[in-house]
Amino acid sequence: EFVVSKLYKLSFSDKNIIFFHNEYDQKIFYKKKIIINQKSKVIPGSGIDLNQYKYTPTKKNLSEKIIFLFIGRLINEKGIR
Repeated sequence: EFVVSKLYKLSFSDKNIIFFHNEYDQKIFYKKKIIINQKSKVIPGSGIDLNQYKYTPTKKNLSEKIIFLFIGRLINEKGIR
């Protein structure tokens, strides 16, 4: 966790504003002092409106193997360990 926090802090050091998907994550970054002087904003409703964008199956060859390297966030509470 220490290394990840330091890397976040380093990557945000020259940014004017940082966007979050929810207030919980935003509060963690302030609490852990990963962001101090930077402005931050929560983007409400980030996601896809499934009423507007209906699912349509693709005609992709299903025999092709699809590999996801990592899907998740680097937060202990979200199960990274």
